[in-house]
Amino acid sequence: MDFYDSDVDDLTADEKDQLTPILNTLYTFTDRYEVGASIGGGGEKRVFEAVDLHLGRKVAMAYAKNEDSELDKEEFLREACLIANLEHPNILSVHDIGVDELNSAYFTMDLLPAGSLREQVDELDKKARLEKLPDLLEVFLKICDAIDYAHSRGVVHLDLKPDNIRLGHFGELFICDWGLAKIVDAETFSADRRELDGQFERATNLRGNMRGTIGYMAPEQTTLDGDVSELSDIYALGGLLYFILTGNSPISEGELTDSVSKIRGGKVRPFTERAISSGLAAVALKALSTEKEDRYPSVLALRRDVLSYIRGFATQAQQASLPKKAWLWALRHSKVVSLLAGVSALIAFLGMISSAVINNERNEAVKAKELADRNLHLYQKEHDIVQQMGEDVNRMMSLITTSVDARTPRTTIQLIRAKLEQDLSPRLRSNLMMQLGVQYFVLQEFNAAYDCFKESDEHYAHHLMHTTKYYAKLKPHEKRLLSDRDLAAIFVSPNLKVYQQFSYALYYHHMRRRYADGINRPGAYMPLAEAILWSMNCPYGDDFEPFRIERGKNGFRLDLSDGLYSTYRLLVPGLYQVNVLEGIKFEYLDISNTPLTNMFELKPLNVETLKMVNMPRFPFHRFSINLAKEMGVKKLIVSESEISGKMLKQMKKNFEVEVLP
Repeated sequence: MDFYDSDVDDLTADEKDQLTPILNTLYTFTDRYEVGASIGGGGEKRVFEAVDLHLGRKVAMAYAKNEDSELDKEEFLREACLIANLEHPNILSVHDIGVDELNSAYFTMDLLPAGSLREQVDELDKKARLEKLPDLLEVFLKICDAIDYAHSRGVVHLDLKPDNIRLGHFGELFICDWGLAKIVDAETFSADRRELDGQFERATNLRGNMRGTIGYMAPEQTTLDGDVSELSDIYALGGLLYFILTGNSPISEGELTDSVSKIRGGKVRPFTERAISSGLAAVALKALSTEKEDRYPSVLALRRDVLSYIRGFATQAQQASLPKKAWLWALRHSKVVSLLAGVSALIAFLGMISSAVINNERNEAVKAKELADRNLHLYQKEHDIVQQMGEDVNRMMSLITTSVDARTPRTTIQLIRAKLEQDLSPRLRSNLMMQLGVQYFVLQEFNAAYDCFKESDEHYAHHLMHTTKYYAKLKPHEKRLLSDRDLAAIFVSPNLKVYQQFSYALYYHHMRRRYADGINRPGAYMPLAEAILWSMNCPYGDDFEPFRIERGKNGFRLDLSDGLYSTYRLLVPGLYQVNVLEGIKFEYLDISNTPLTNMFELKPLNVETLKMVNMPRFPFHRFSINLAKEMGVKKLIVSESEISGKMLKQMKKNFEVEVLP
């Protein structure tokens, strides 16, 4: 019988029941959850697998281990309320809290993957751990992202350890067990369910016990009156990085008093495996510093240093010597090293290092030692020049290679000028003149740049010479800035590859002087913004498409729909990271049908109406309500087919929402 074609009044009671099976479960079940087997738990709770009988899905149900008083239950439920207000892809979601028929407090949450970071690393021997290091560092960066987000909300975790990092088979990562978490900035943290009250804020310290995990708890956590902060989590992140590198905790465990003494005394286990990168080891040890001021100032700074290692650069924590930086440079530019070997004294020094590693014959070793003695003397002279100018020796390497470093052009110009006064080979002099021209180009001193390129035989300099001559005529006064529109032409040029090595540094120094000169005209800046955004997102060969933009009553109305825009934040390594559209007030922004995958790319834009329709790659189930609020969003335009009912309901609580079919 087809129930849906029948008159409901003609059906029997049983037949009517079959029409509403979901509704019937709400009437039938007195208990919403069917609790199953234990699946573990943290130090303060027991966790069971359960079935939500209303929704027909598996969840994890947590009960407090200690429920001797109402205070115990309150502290347990506090963890659930705190997690529920942290919206990040790598922080688990809490679904429900309650008290069962036995008066036991519980909360339900995502059923997490079975494996932890500890289990994954423990399965690896030394060789396998080294082979898996790139994957493990990706995991570490995700952890940093989540903790950085929590810190931005005024929350510190205080119990980061390998067991509390859950990993899935498809890249899933969740930071769990927030039972020791503390709100260190109540003004930043605001609960969506209710106003933050004093009891909720103070709940972390109700017990007054020293709590944490040996090896990952910072020294300030070992005292009852310790001033815990974001720096305490940075210590724990250092412990996690140490564990990833060695498979061990940084502090050897023993009697509690002995372990606490080691934590307070900074007695970290030494790195014994030679295969471990000294750069990463230095990062871990800096984060594990006993004194707060010796640690990284923020999770972002720690993350950047790990990224430096991944990209082949020396880490700041490493304080690498000149030979070490030279070796890292050689690994990044192996082809260039092979071409320039023997051209100059320092390049010969690099060649000596390579030959010392590769060749074992006695005669070769003797020659290499003699060459090293000569070049050591030359290196000491170069080092004295750098010290006199008060600059890091890393910049000296940029003077003897074709890898352009235009982050500090004024200092680099001084160093190159000092180098050019020496007796150099024609090839090295030509290379240095090309480098000098690049520094002047970045400063928009095009006449000086043209003169340098003209004296260089480098093919790269020949390409730049024609562009430089054009801009020298366009802007004859060296100290003035190009207009934003004229500078934009470089970033949409068919020859963008020629400028790619230093183009973003050119943008950085332009914007730095622009603001220093008091120039802040969003309308004039728009051509440069669209050119930069295009160069960041569109592959070479794509035709440049200007913004579809107009002025509205309360700001600009920008339509980026159907474009290739997925990246809005520009990173200039070693200098800064900025959203290209930052500082512009948008009355309306349309990013529909674009490949955006991470809403944090939009931070910290100022947008009144945000349209996001037909976004197949965007995870709307992780849409950040709080980030949208920070951006000033008042109205959202979304597609009904892409938004769950639950998310749509949350959106409507906070914004005016227009739903398109």
